[in-house]
Amino acid sequence: MNKRFLVVMFLSTIILSTPNVCGALANIGTWSFLQGTPAETFTKQDWSIFEASINDTLDNAQDNESKSWVNPKTKVSGEIEVLRTVNNAAHNCRLLKITNHAKDLNNEMELIFCKQADGKWKIANPTRK
Repeated sequence: MNKRFLVVMFLSTIILSTPNVCGALANIGTWSFLQGTPAETFTKQDWSIFEASINDTLDNAQDNESKSWVNPKTKVSGEIEVLRTVNNAAHNCRLLKITNHAKDLNNEMELIFCKQADGKWKIANPTRK
């Protein structure tokens, strides 16, 4: 297993208090890592489609599987790829590569999501490429 990933996984257990996926991503004010990215231009409907796609990917996709999403009204789109899954005693975590496109903006980031006891996924490490 990749040493960098293990370090990130260790650190992610420390910061699991970040907001969960559902609804939290739309609060860009507290998500400075999204500034200057396509997410800043997302409409409420874009967020809804994007969040549903993330949750579907986290719950149903296999490692190395990609899923695409698009809002036909705004032409905003993206891809979500599961890079790997790590199961440990505390959490089931998944590393996603998320690519979004809106107008002339394109962005790619990798985020680790860990499933909580209540079944919700939480972002463990908001970083930007």
